[in-house]
Amino acid sequence: ILKQSIMKKITLLLIIFYSCCLLGQVKLTSTEYEYYDGTSWSSVNKTLHEYDANGNLITSTDIHKPNPTIDDWKTGGKELYAYNSDNKLIEQIYKGYNSDNSISDAYKSEFSYNALGNVIEFLDYEWINDQFVLDFKVEISYNSNNKISSGITHSWDGSDWFFETDESEKTTIIYNSSNQIESLLIDIWDGSD
Repeated sequence: ILKQSIMKKITLLLIIFYSCCLLGQVKLTSTEYEYYDGTSWSSVNKTLHEYDANGNLITSTDIHKPNPTIDDWKTGGKELYAYNSDNKLIEQIYKGYNSDNSISDAYKSEFSYNALGNVIEFLDYEWINDQFVLDFKVEISYNSNNKISSGITHSWDGSDWFFETDESEKTTIIYNSSNQIESLLIDIWDGSD
């Protein structure tokens, strides 16, 4: 249960981060990380990025060297992105890989938009028994100034959405008269109305 709660919070933060990145995206083709062994630097990790013809990030692949002294690169994880005809992100898939290239963990998120192009819902899936299984969703509301006013999380039980005690939450954003965030309220559902 703790893992799901942390994953939900991390997913929401990643969504916000990726939304910001996608709106102001510069085409970064790779990122390289190096290790200093006391005498020299060695490349130990790289992230390779690919874009579609519209400039949308479509793939980020993390590769690493288990041993910095041997030039044997392994895929650690891969993120895939899909977009609608308005270049809005509609799907994000992450797959982490073991050393034998089997999938160690994975998740998928799907995004829905309103007529103004704002995300109004995202669905999150877990990787269970070699397939994606629906886990939870977040519904997002906007105020009259087109700013996010709240987000509500729901869990999935296999046939219906429900509020999960100590897991489901409602986040409300209060703005001041200058339309700047004044406060952020997080209510965690305790099982009562």
